[in-house]
Amino acid sequence: MKSWTLKNNAQLFYEPKALPHLSSIHIVIERGSFKEPIHGLAHLVEHATAITSGFAFDSSATEKSGDVLEHFNASTSLTETSYSLGALNEDFTRLSTKLLDDVFVTPLSDAGITHDKDVIARELIEQRPQETPIQIATKKFISTYFGSTWYEYDGIGTKKSVLGTPNDAVHAFRREANVPANAKIFIAGQVRRADFEMIFDKIESYTKSPASDVGKVPFSLPTKPITLDSRIPINAELAYLQIAFEKPNVIMTDGLAYGVIAQTLFSGDGRLMTLFREKLRASYDIQSSPINFVDATGQYLRIPCHPDNVEQTRTLLFEEFVKVSSQGLRDSELARIQKRLKIDSLSERSSSNWDVIKNMAGAVKYGADTKQYLAAMGRIRNDEIIHTARRYLPTQDSPYVMQVIRHSE
Repeated sequence: MKSWTLKNNAQLFYEPKALPHLSSIHIVIERGSFKEPIHGLAHLVEHATAITSGFAFDSSATEKSGDVLEHFNASTSLTETSYSLGALNEDFTRLSTKLLDDVFVTPLSDAGITHDKDVIARELIEQRPQETPIQIATKKFISTYFGSTWYEYDGIGTKKSVLGTPNDAVHAFRREANVPANAKIFIAGQVRRADFEMIFDKIESYTKSPASDVGKVPFSLPTKPITLDSRIPINAELAYLQIAFEKPNVIMTDGLAYGVIAQTLFSGDGRLMTLFREKLRASYDIQSSPINFVDATGQYLRIPCHPDNVEQTRTLLFEEFVKVSSQGLRDSELARIQKRLKIDSLSERSSSNWDVIKNMAGAVKYGADTKQYLAAMGRIRNDEIIHTARRYLPTQDSPYVMQVIRHSE
């Protein structure tokens, strides 16, 4: 993967080893819903940009030229907004430069913004009644984890916040967020040199502006455990322990090692799953798998259990986690982890342009290109795995937020 930092501070990444007849572009604006002044504003800007481009309908943007899209996608997360498209090589330069203009310079239509507000509001009305009990409980959990802010909701906003957003606020947020200094642009495909230079010049032509203050995730966990007990209508034979541990600043090897550690401990014959079967044989629902993952903000864990055995499950979980953290992983577990890492490092992860683009974007976040990412998986040593276990598995003194999701009485 090749990379450049342009004069306007945009970052451009190029991976030529992709499918021979298709090319893709992925524009990441490092501004999402976490720093938005109005809940749902970043998502509304993303929608309005997609509508303005015409790509959202795969027709108005391409019917005159005869170009055909392979794919178009736009999305908003807490930390970024992204736009991507793929096309045949013969159409790619025209379509990618149009998308770049639409993201950075083409004025948004007030009529389009108003239309989008109505569309999003209708989606919100249709989606909310369909929320599952676990989704409702997770919102309560996140509000405890992040504090009483609108981040307890997803980035789409609420009907009131979306319909109440002034069009001027949409234009202002877009001007501040969609600047080259906030952008990482990924291109995958066998693009002709002349076409690539045209795209390069197009990106560099956008006015240099200071990057907006994206900042770090503004939250901190309490120093003592907090338990939130939610009683909601779910299966009366099942409850959930949902736990978060503050372990920020995950680096690539930590994330890789932690993933296989969790997979090893919680696999069908793993240590923790085996203990749950043995000690909670009559009440543990083995069909409901634990959910366990780590990201840049912390570690999250959801364990299913019988409503009458919530405390027993929690105690067992922490006892065993503390053992792993203090005593280390067993030799047999380390051997299995090494085999998993070897398998993953040898796996084929570039089956399509979209896979290449996602690997590029993910690898850049972790400070490595795709080849280095795969190679790193095969080079993680046992001492690094042990260090990761001690760092990311909870200890007796770990601050955490725990939610017990029970069935309603």
